[in-house]
Amino acid sequence: MKKFYKTINHASKAAIGLGIQSQLEYQQRYKEDERLPSCPNKIYATDWVDWFSFLDKEKRSIYPTYAEASKAAIGLGIQSQPEYQQRYKEDERLPSCPNKIYATDWVDWFRFLDKEKWPWYPTYAEASKAAIGLGIQSQPEYQQRYKEDERLPSCPNKIYAIDCELTAA
Repeated sequence: MKKFYKTINHASKAAIGLGIQSQLEYQQRYKEDERLPSCPNKIYATDWVDWFSFLDKEKRSIYPTYAEASKAAIGLGIQSQPEYQQRYKEDERLPSCPNKIYATDWVDWFRFLDKEKWPWYPTYAEASKAAIGLGIQSQPEYQQRYKEDERLPSCPNKIYAIDCELTAA
């Protein structure tokens, strides 16, 4: 049976001694010390506070409002949700999931990044008619050909989710 450090303080000092900076890095490197557990939050549950305390790191202070976070993301020149996910760490105050953190003010990524929405067809019926007009017969064919019409989205099932549910009912 594996012998872990007796206390959270000893385990914490060992992890800090390895230079581990984050939970993710801990998960990748804890095996470098055979006495570090894979889940210190479970092994030392009674004394566990959070990863910041365990690794002796200051908790990041995120922007308190949607407007401030939006302004910061726009200031970085971020153009889309995928780009945001790659770059938000360039500003330590931007959260990884602004749509959850600022849920009460959240509309969509286009508004958050001050971008115009793509000019998709406004309804499922119009998009469907356009796809049929192109002679598209199946979902795999749609994925290959939807770009032939710039107003067709890549994921119509998501864009027109409510319309699709109503049509299926």
